[in-house]
Amino acid sequence: MRFRTIFVFVALVAVLSLLAAQCGATPTPEKIIETVVVTQEVEKIVTKEVEVEKEVEVIVTKEVEVEVVVTVEVPVEVPAEAEPAEIVVVVAEEPPNLDWGYVGTSHLPVTRNTYETLITRDGQTGELIPQLAESWEQIDDYTWRIKLKEGISFQDGEPFNAEAAAWNLNTLSNPETDKHVFSALGQQFVAEAVDEYTLDVTTEEPEPIMPRRLYWVHMASPKAIEADPEFQNMVGTGPYLLDEWVHGERIVLVADPNYWDGEPEVKKITFVWREESSVRAAMVQAGEADIAAWLAPQDAGPIRTLAADIPETPFLRLDPTGPMSDIRVRRAICMAIDQDAIAQKIFGGYAVPATQIITPDVMGYNPDIEPYPYDPEAARALIEEARADGVPVDTQINIIGRTGIYANATENMEALQAWLAEIGLDASLTMKDVSAWVEDVRDKPVPPERYAIIQLSHGNEAGEGIFTLMGYYQSDSTHNTVEDAEMDELIGTAAPLMGDERQAALAKALAYEHDEMVQDCPMVHIQGLYGLSGRINWVPPFDQLILGKEISIAR
Repeated sequence: MRFRTIFVFVALVAVLSLLAAQCGATPTPEKIIETVVVTQEVEKIVTKEVEVEKEVEVIVTKEVEVEVVVTVEVPVEVPAEAEPAEIVVVVAEEPPNLDWGYVGTSHLPVTRNTYETLITRDGQTGELIPQLAESWEQIDDYTWRIKLKEGISFQDGEPFNAEAAAWNLNTLSNPETDKHVFSALGQQFVAEAVDEYTLDVTTEEPEPIMPRRLYWVHMASPKAIEADPEFQNMVGTGPYLLDEWVHGERIVLVADPNYWDGEPEVKKITFVWREESSVRAAMVQAGEADIAAWLAPQDAGPIRTLAADIPETPFLRLDPTGPMSDIRVRRAICMAIDQDAIAQKIFGGYAVPATQIITPDVMGYNPDIEPYPYDPEAARALIEEARADGVPVDTQINIIGRTGIYANATENMEALQAWLAEIGLDASLTMKDVSAWVEDVRDKPVPPERYAIIQLSHGNEAGEGIFTLMGYYQSDSTHNTVEDAEMDELIGTAAPLMGDERQAALAKALAYEHDEMVQDCPMVHIQGLYGLSGRINWVPPFDQLILGKEISIAR
């Protein structure tokens, strides 16, 4: 009897193909169970007396283990280079231009990323710190000597030196150039280069607070300014360059790789603008923006929101014309304003009633000034008293507001319109964009046929009350409407003083405005609310600047 054993190996093409398709797997030995066919059968044939054996095949199966090593070629993954950090900031309004001499909130979030100053302030502590200056000292009552940092250039390659700094100071402090920043400077400077990196700044009147004034003065390339009379570009010493300005759509800044203080982490900032606070908040919620500036309190809930204590005071400026030429009418308007309602309803509790247009942390704040009482009945009595004396109190007054000047700005002016009607005054309301609004604000002398209440907000980021007095109440200042020789004298007395004497003199001038001039109606001191995406780290500063170099990407 013979036996024949047959081994049949079944091909595992499908299994091997599957293994080969596994990208990124490390090759390892695999145990494969294969079918082996072992066949054996003996068929017996009997013929007569002889038994004959004949082999036939019958298939039976058994399983054996065969270790098979499959080698799979794994592609090497090269880590992709991290994309440059880019952020989107949505603000309330588009700046009308990029004038380095304008220092309002419509411009500063953009311009302060390109333009730097000689002296700045720490965004959290408010302490004066050097930026482009190395040091400063007062030589005499009229002269300050500034030492500049060396080796810094403007973004167009022009050197930043004492000659360039002097040009900026002399140009911006010249009243004939009619720059917005002049109200913060108070008087004309005479700046002169002593040597390449030393600058003397001299004034006609004694100037004890020059370092605080320099906080406002941007340093721009003189060559670039002279070539750009419409202010469509920016060339400074700062960490960001203007990449593009698509009017009505966006302003894009890109990091300057040659920035003297080290290239910032955020490489690109796109500024866009949306008038409605709710839209700004929704953009952060939808991942379309990383910072939403100046949110209304009702829009702060669904997103990460940070509040900053800021030296900002919304107020009203009253034209001394028509019915408001009479101080009783101006005082009645102030008494018609429900400050508590503004603080709680318009600003959602992120505000407190104000007695003056500077905040308590500013030099010169007067804690003894009493707020105008909210007293519609007494206000109506003042209006009737003025009517009896022939004051044209029935003449319509035009409230001129500015969309986006602060959160719920329109709602605030609508409330004002209703309050004025309650005391017997007829007021219309016109909300304007920043360009048209600026024309009204700067229209001096006040047109005699214009009877306007202008919506304003004052921020004293430098922390010095003389800026407010000179900018808003001095007779020849940009924002003054009620010329008053007594106020001019009070300002002149306060300006050269220091310490407690300065504080007392500034406080006296502010009390005089409240009691005798009534040019303004202060409303509230507010906090700034910012919506932030989860991908950035940033602490909003007291001065409302949004500086890309202070923002980092969350890792």
